[in-house]
Amino acid sequence: MELERLQIQFRILTGSSDKAAKMMAQIRQISQTSVFDYKTLSEAAAKLGNTISAVGGDVNQTLPLLQRIQTLALAFDQTTPEALSGKCP
Repeated sequence: MELERLQIQFRILTGSSDKAAKMMAQIRQISQTSVFDYKTLSEAAAKLGNTISAVGGDVNQTLPLLQRIQTLALAFDQTTPEALSGKCP
């Protein structure tokens, strides 16, 4: 169910099923070398992509920006799922 919801979110975000599948595959690849799991990265990417889209930005920048945020989270030892969701203290 969770995977279906994310697929729908990415399809709406990217405007196509193919682009959504590619984005999800890229997130899965990132998660293989990340301290954050696939679910956490997917949810963070969906939120970030929606925010970028809402302000008229390029949603293609979602994953590069997510990787930068992940690098900062690691640098500041914020390696919990909350670090990517913005809910950490």
